[in-house]
Amino acid sequence: MTEDMNDPVEYINELFTRDFFFRYFFKQTNAEKAYIPFIRYGGGLISYFSKFKYADAPDIELIFGKGKEGYTKLTTPVFFMGTGFKLSFSSQFYMITSIDLNWVNYDFLDVAHNFDFIGSRLDLAGLYAEFKAGIFYTTGISGGKSTVKDKKKNLGSSGSSYLPFSR
Repeated sequence: MTEDMNDPVEYINELFTRDFFFRYFFKQTNAEKAYIPFIRYGGGLISYFSKFKYADAPDIELIFGKGKEGYTKLTTPVFFMGTGFKLSFSSQFYMITSIDLNWVNYDFLDVAHNFDFIGSRLDLAGLYAEFKAGIFYTTGISGGKSTVKDKKKNLGSSGSSYLPFSR
């Protein structure tokens, strides 16, 4: 912003992300273990929906916005890596938590461009952390224990019965 603001402002920033990721579990996911750690990495796209306005102004009178009518729509790539664990309470009920570091090559995550002391825009990247936790309940018997007869029938070329692509 080139001018000083003395009046109260309202700032709302929403980031909508679509991800594609890989997760590697360090133990078999259908093991008897209650705690199964993993690593996670991938990428995706972030869409920005932001508004910056004077607090007493109507919603359509923005100082600046992204993804709003009359303002630029913006989507940028994001890359992430992190770690977490799966905590099994039973064969069908479990919780997954993860913490990720996200990197985006764009300086507008907070809806404020960054400028140096002479007014030139800086080319900065954004780095932020994300913590997620979810509780899951499966209704089928996928991942359950099989009998010796079933194991011999389902073994793939890798000789492993727990890899999903080994059958």
